[in-house]
Amino acid sequence: MADEVDIANDLQELALQQALNAARVGGPRLVARGACYNCDEILAPRADGQHVQLFCDGDCADDWERMQAAKARNGRA
Repeated sequence: MADEVDIANDLQELALQQALNAARVGGPRLVARGACYNCDEILAPRADGQHVQLFCDGDCADDWERMQAAKARNGRA
């Protein structure tokens, strides 16, 4: 059984890997969460129960990207 130090080390390693991966691809990637990232509309999962959609439609995806670009220009991203 893993003790607290082993668990903490594993979590630290995972966080480091995620940070390195994000830096390689130009930033963190969005993870499907069951709701649109722009308007928070609930999104239906696939037949297997997994959520794969990030936005409810193309307009919301475009709006979100414009907002993120504006935040980056204003130093808030």
